[in-house]
Amino acid sequence: MRFQSSFPLVWSLLAMAFVSEAYAHRVPFTGLRMPLEQLQAQVEKEPDSVALILGSGPTGLMSAHQLRKMNLFKTIILVGDRSEYTRTNTVTLRPESFPKLAELELDKALDSKFYFADDFHFFIHLPKDRKVIAESFPGNPKHIDYSQGNLLKVLDGPGWPHYAIKIADFESILAETISANKMVTFLKGSVQKILTETGKTKRHSLRLQFDDNGKQRTLDFINPKLILIAEGGGSKTREMMGIDYRPIPENETQHWCSGAVSLDGILDQSSMNSRITIVSHELTKTVAFGVFRNSENDLFLNGKMSEEESKTWTAEDCLRFNAFKILNEESGFMKMTLPESPAFLNVSDSVAGKFDVALNKASSFHSLENVFLIGDSAGNGSPIGGLGISLITSVYMDALKSLVEGLSRTSAPADVDKVISDYDARVRQIVEFWHFSLKK
Repeated sequence: MRFQSSFPLVWSLLAMAFVSEAYAHRVPFTGLRMPLEQLQAQVEKEPDSVALILGSGPTGLMSAHQLRKMNLFKTIILVGDRSEYTRTNTVTLRPESFPKLAELELDKALDSKFYFADDFHFFIHLPKDRKVIAESFPGNPKHIDYSQGNLLKVLDGPGWPHYAIKIADFESILAETISANKMVTFLKGSVQKILTETGKTKRHSLRLQFDDNGKQRTLDFINPKLILIAEGGGSKTREMMGIDYRPIPENETQHWCSGAVSLDGILDQSSMNSRITIVSHELTKTVAFGVFRNSENDLFLNGKMSEEESKTWTAEDCLRFNAFKILNEESGFMKMTLPESPAFLNVSDSVAGKFDVALNKASSFHSLENVFLIGDSAGNGSPIGGLGISLITSVYMDALKSLVEGLSRTSAPADVDKVISDYDARVRQIVEFWHFSLKK
């Protein structure tokens, strides 16, 4: 599917992150699949047979699955520096994600971890005290294309149930399934040094340092065909490669809080449906959004603060204020006993916190002929959209697939340049769309 700039805002808003209770999944590192000397020899003698993926978060894991499915490399080496997956924010997936998950044979494994919200409300405050209330209707997002048309047209259509998943669960399932594949070597480590001889080669080389049963070992990658940087917005390897990560100057820093508010004494748990609620000003200026979870009888939410409020408010202040806003909007649809003021709301999540976000973009999406940025390493966005998980489970993987197929078809310099140029253009389109969607 061609990536459309008319991607409806509603999916940008729904793909939000909601902080949850803390828990952890162990990262299933495989260790070396063969003696180090044998692997080093393969890297040196058959550089085109090895792919190196730096970063073991959602982007790195999805990339490993995409390359595994293509079967164009003898060995895929996935490298990460975390011992546990602990990110408990919950993200939603747009419809385009489901075909890609099915293509990579991940849909069934993930099914048991998907969270289902029964209802969806979008309260849009317009000028002159007007308000639009959009509701969802029965339907299946796996089979509905929302990539065309404007928001109100989409919401006037058949709607959808809402699927979401905690990132730690998503990462854990992808890591377990990729570790079971003998083509993939999953190591705990990081790049120690860039070995590229400037001006003397068309490919980068680097030295990897990794843990081998408690011992620190090194592995030199000399001119490998593919190095993917999937380390996220704070990528150290990108910095070592001399690629800047630049803030978008026309966008102000945004101030947010995340956490959960208890609904005990406010809503009857036995009669509460799970639902997603978004409150927005003038369609694009989202100020609060949350998910009512009947299993926990609480409201997960992210809320926005002004510059002045961020200086004096605690995370609890911000969560109470924005939760109260959501509850007031929903009071006409749900039987609830509202407190007199936000001060009476109980913030129940121990990991509630404040955070600032600013939009950034890499100065380049590749370096020489073998290093490529993907996911947040190429550009990040704010939690107004939380689009990252949807982008890496759809259009980013399609871009990676086209890149690798193109590089495998030809070695002619002009053709290689065209393949790389096409990848750059695609990634730029994705990143700039994400920024465009989140400017306000």
